[in-house]
Amino acid sequence: LNAATARRMAGDVEKALSQYREAEAIFKNLGKTDGYEMASLYNNISQIYQEQEEHEKALESLDKALELIKKMENSEAEVATTHVNRALSLMALGRLDEADEELKESLTFYASPEGVQSGHFGSALAAAGELAWRRGNYDQAIGLLEKALMVTQSRFGESDACAVIRQNLEMIKKDIAEVISRYMKIDTNNMEIQISKASTRG
Repeated sequence: LNAATARRMAGDVEKALSQYREAEAIFKNLGKTDGYEMASLYNNISQIYQEQEEHEKALESLDKALELIKKMENSEAEVATTHVNRALSLMALGRLDEADEELKESLTFYASPEGVQSGHFGSALAAAGELAWRRGNYDQAIGLLEKALMVTQSRFGESDACAVIRQNLEMIKKDIAEVISRYMKIDTNNMEIQISKASTRG
């Protein structure tokens, strides 16, 4: 399991997936089908599928992980994180209402004092920001992503996650600029038509 995770982090995803499957078979042979190790394995497999844009397969692995995690005591943080990861795949598939429900499920934990201090709170905020963006709620998206960036920096300092959040913020601002430009062009065209009609009548 650890070797597979190291390979995944190094970018050798095919070998990592193969080793995860080997670990899965070993856990099953040992009768460890309900433990934390198996849940962690399914979560790691889902991350590979997300990186490969195979989100239906990612959701299958996340479903398996969530089923196991919910049976464990004091697993609220892991349950919330898994809901957020499910939301990310659902958004990628365009299933925004379902993603919204997953994020709402995670809020039960992230609205608590423990959740606010969680290392994954920034990721949850970033996911909520992405959903708002996909729905065209630009101001809300910017607010959530800026908060996600602040929380992530305070927890981990500058990181790859911060770079991704900044990239998304730039993309949102670009979208806003394009929308404004498009409306200005429409207004200009309408004005030209009105002037043309007035000249014709004259």
